[in-house]
Amino acid sequence: MESFGVKWTTLQEWVRLWNKGGIESIQVEKPIGRPAKMTDEARDFIVKSVEFTHPETGEKITGKWISAKLKKSSA
Repeated sequence: MESFGVKWTTLQEWVRLWNKGGIESIQVEKPIGRPAKMTDEARDFIVKSVEFTHPETGEKITGKWISAKLKKSSA
């Protein structure tokens, strides 16, 4: 399921809610936390612009690489 961006526990919760009250019981919740201060345009600019070489490994690090790692760790 995680290949679809949904954790197994989330799917189980959806099924539990469906069984409890049908489609009406499955509501999209408002995201918690404060809204992002950075605009999508600014984030895209940074992702496309950042590029440096890791000082210890010599690996090329880019904004796209960082963004992908952050997405994987938050999933």
